[in-house]
Amino acid sequence: MKPNDAAWNRKRHALMVGLKEPKARMEVVADIRRLGSGAAEFLPSLVRAFEDSRSKAGAFLSFSTPDSGSAAGENTVYLMETLQSEEAEFRRSVVIALGEIGSGTEKVIRVLIKALEDPDPGVRTAAGGALGRMGLAANVAIPALLRALGDSKEFVRQIAARALAKIDPDDSRIVQPLIDALKDRSPGVRLSAAEALGETRPSQETALQLANALLDPSPSVRIAAAHSLAKFGPTARPAVPALTRALDTRFDSVRKAAITALDRIGA
Repeated sequence: MKPNDAAWNRKRHALMVGLKEPKARMEVVADIRRLGSGAAEFLPSLVRAFEDSRSKAGAFLSFSTPDSGSAAGENTVYLMETLQSEEAEFRRSVVIALGEIGSGTEKVIRVLIKALEDPDPGVRTAAGGALGRMGLAANVAIPALLRALGDSKEFVRQIAARALAKIDPDDSRIVQPLIDALKDRSPGVRLSAAEALGETRPSQETALQLANALLDPSPSVRIAAAHSLAKFGPTARPAVPALTRALDTRFDSVRKAAITALDRIGA
């Protein structure tokens, strides 16, 4: 279907209108995503739809009922929570679509940065993933992603760590925050941080921090740390004693990762 076909113009109009219809908009976003490279012209409409939904989210958060103990009050609260959940689901779908069809677009990147502060953690996670897929074009989002490393939800922190390494692993701003994330209370976040550090520019200081991660209670984190040290090659020589100690473990996968790292380092 050519862009100037009458049929295409009708479909374009239907999609634009559908984004404003609560019952149709989720399927409309899915239809737009299926257009692939031909969906770029819908970016402004998707951005407006996201911002409209954000405005509704703000209204929901400020909502309160003075008589929440009554049946009517409880029903009203339930309705507001349902509407809030529906809006969050819609924003997540829009964020995913923006990440797929608006890669590298300045306006889209600004919207995704805003989405990192969305009240819904699913939206924040989707925004971090979308920014990570954009690579270096999303460099301007690094400060926001660094703040996301302190998010209350572990999945947001995980995706932020991964996104930072995907966007610009050579950016010196990300190294220390990722090192700090090796001490996160969540094993998943520590794992993501260990993996992300393996993509950064090799240094002996980072190697020593990854060596400390070889003592992590989680075998998966220890494996990730060893894999990252292997990527550092000879630069990771200060980690050799820790890698040698890591051989004394009942976990075969940890031992194999340590052996590989020692081999790559040349120890």
